[in-house]
Amino acid sequence: MTRGSKSPPVPPTPRLACAWSAWRDRRGGEAVEYAIVGPVLVLMMLAIIDLGLLGFSMGGLAHGVRGAARAAVMQASDADTQTGTMSCPPAADIIGYFNQFAHPPLPLATSAASPGTPILAEQWTNNNAGTGINESPGVYLTLTVHYEWTPLFLSLFKVGVPLSITTVATVMGSTGAVTIDSSCGA
Repeated sequence: MTRGSKSPPVPPTPRLACAWSAWRDRRGGEAVEYAIVGPVLVLMMLAIIDLGLLGFSMGGLAHGVRGAARAAVMQASDADTQTGTMSCPPAADIIGYFNQFAHPPLPLATSAASPGTPILAEQWTNNNAGTGINESPGVYLTLTVHYEWTPLFLSLFKVGVPLSITTVATVMGSTGAVTIDSSCGA
């Protein structure tokens, strides 16, 4: 060969066509692993977020129903102290107390039963004689809140989780002879 001439190109060596050559070729392996593991990780993160929101909702419901019951029996006790006749607050006042004490992410409770809002059920009981089973003497309020909680990642399927919390609060000073107004329904 002379000085300015090029040598002929060397052809590439052919790959051996065997089953083991595919196992040695790792190109795209990470993409396949992510395609398998990625959706599972995303679903786990959504489940963790939903469990956190469920915990916040349960805490908000519990705080709201306890605060509403406490405020309602205090209002009834004040009425008894001032007038000598115990009158219970109207349902709209109790709903207002609940909305004041409940925490987000809960929607506001309303007087009309509408989907996706907490619904309150109140029951006033006059047990001055102490005749009920496992009930202490006095006038007390049993307040229950029902709420259909919808997880974020299942909201497309309209799947809800029913939540319900009940609390009982006794009206202070109601263990003697108490005159009870008909507004209490007791």
